Amino acid sequence: MLKRRVPPTLRKIGFTIVSSDRRTFFERADPIARHPFVLTIIAFILSGLIGTWLTVRYQREQHEQEVIRKNMDDVRLSIDTTNQAFEDFLDAASVLNDDITIGAENKRLEEDKEIFWKARRDLDSKLAIETPRIRQAMPLGAGGMFQLSTSLIRVGVMTIADCFKSGEVIDIPNAGSNGRKLECKHSDQMFSIKYADERIAKVQLCVTDIYFAIRPSPFNDLNTETIVDSIGRSVKNLGAVCNGVTMLGLPYDKTYGKYINQSNMLYPDN
Repeated sequence: MLKRRVPPTLRKIGFTIVSSDRRTFFERADPIARHPFVLTIIAFILSGLIGTWLTVRYQREQHEQEVIRKNMDDVRLSIDTTNQAFEDFLDAASVLNDDITIGAENKRLEEDKEIFWKARRDLDSKLAIETPRIRQAMPLGAGGMFQLSTSLIRVGVMTIADCFKSGEVIDIPNAGSNGRKLECKHSDQMFSIKYADERIAKVQLCVTDIYFAIRPSPFNDLNTETIVDSIGRSVKNLGAVCNGVTMLGLPYDKTYGKYINQSNMLYPDN
């Protein structure tokens, strides 16, 4: 039977010159891991990995913020476009009304009418294109507030157009510089504001107020809750100016159904 041979161990006066290393891997690696040079390399690698992760995260956040800001810039552009279309229509309506009441020559009136009806078509076209964009892009339903607000103005636009279709110039003492007004005629007689210039002024006031109420501030682009809260409060505050009663002269129950109350007439009662 063969005996297991034990490697020779050299000893001199009691201490080991060569001996077998029985330490574990981690025990042997510990002195190396604690070496300053190794620690420096590890720190360099970790800092590189963490730095890369932070850079990627920062770039992703910046990209997301740029997308949000670009979206809100598009919203403001669409709101500006529709507001300008309203302004062009109201300017054309004012010019046509003035020339009708002063009795301008037919050629001039025909030119005014052509400009007016073109502005009306352009307004309808802009609203058809921009309103869906605004409603989709605005956060958390704020676009619905825009659509609801502009829907009421569109009724006002319709009544102004009707004035020029069926209105009649009448003499009214102390009515402007020439004492004449264009009286609007409607078969149902439900609009108590019956003069064209008064309707134009009411709609103009509503357009201006809604524009400043709905248009989101660039400072709030990254905070959707602030945008919605701000627009919501602003739209509710329009009840005294932009509603079917004061702007159109309608009874409370004639525009988009019955309203919740007199002070909150932009929101129909479902």
